[in-house]
Amino acid sequence: MLDGISTSRRTIVGGALATGGALLVAPGSRRVAAQATPAATPASPLLPDLPHGGIQADGTWAFTDDLGTVITAPATPMRVVAHVGIAAALLDFGFEVTGFYNPATDADGNRLPIAGDLPLDRLTHLGDYNDLDLEQLVALKPDLFIGQNYGVETGGMWPFSDDVLAQIREIVPVVSLAYGDDVTVVRNIETIGNLATALGVDVEVPEVAASRDAFHAASDALAAALAGKPGLKTLFLSGSDTGFWVESAGGADTRYFRTLGMDIYPEEANGEVSWEQLLNYPADLIFVDDRAPNWWQPSQLAAEIPVWERHPAVIAGQVAPWRAQFISSYGGFTPILEEVVQWVTTANDSIA
Repeated sequence: MLDGISTSRRTIVGGALATGGALLVAPGSRRVAAQATPAATPASPLLPDLPHGGIQADGTWAFTDDLGTVITAPATPMRVVAHVGIAAALLDFGFEVTGFYNPATDADGNRLPIAGDLPLDRLTHLGDYNDLDLEQLVALKPDLFIGQNYGVETGGMWPFSDDVLAQIREIVPVVSLAYGDDVTVVRNIETIGNLATALGVDVEVPEVAASRDAFHAASDALAAALAGKPGLKTLFLSGSDTGFWVESAGGADTRYFRTLGMDIYPEEANGEVSWEQLLNYPADLIFVDDRAPNWWQPSQLAAEIPVWERHPAVIAGQVAPWRAQFISSYGGFTPILEEVVQWVTTANDSIA
């Protein structure tokens, strides 16, 4: 899931700060060499193994990312820049980045869920979406740059254009982690754990072990709750004044819910749907994208969209928040699982 939009509902728009020529690396910048190896085949876009790495037998450092690229360094990278959500997930495993990009706060200065527990006062913020500050990136002298990939066959990185990504690679080696290509949040979490381990973190400390146990307990509880409601049909949507976008288990979170037994309607969805068609989308329980103000919330839908209150799930009061912006860590996702368990447990599954 992207910070403000889902790949299944919006076209990813690349682009960032153009520098208008070759980008010079500041004197004294620490550089680590990047070495490419063959990427996964188109028939199987994700490699069979999770991204992994660490200190090698010769004392150097290496990490294989989701593109199949092996990034090498003389020693374990210490100064790391990452997408805000990856940075927050790494912190939950015990590694603190030097800088991050994309929003951590809203227009009023309130911390966004994707920022987690990041110490924003001491980390360098390199810009949001289309305004990554490449000069600031150079000045930061990073050892590693970590980003989200929503299509490993293309090799791109959201939200950057190919030109900007090429400039980033001129400054610092880049690790690309898959957030599309049918991954689930479990795979995301395990990947972040592997990366934290490669960066020198002990992910078996009691705090992380306890959060991992809580995650699995919550997953088991949701699977049990869903098994107890075999007829429950759910609908995940993002609404606006012009219509709504339906999530057909295309995100890492909803895809995981489906593996636990959740019936998410419909099987496939494309494009924006007019509100006039809402009643054609049967559901016992509706999850509404909670990323305000980008998407309308239930109170606004009730006030502005007449058909909204005619839907059986809405009439029954079975409208839940969809925490579409989440952190891919055990501690970050467990509260979401626990909340979904409560909604499933209390829902009437004979409405749709």
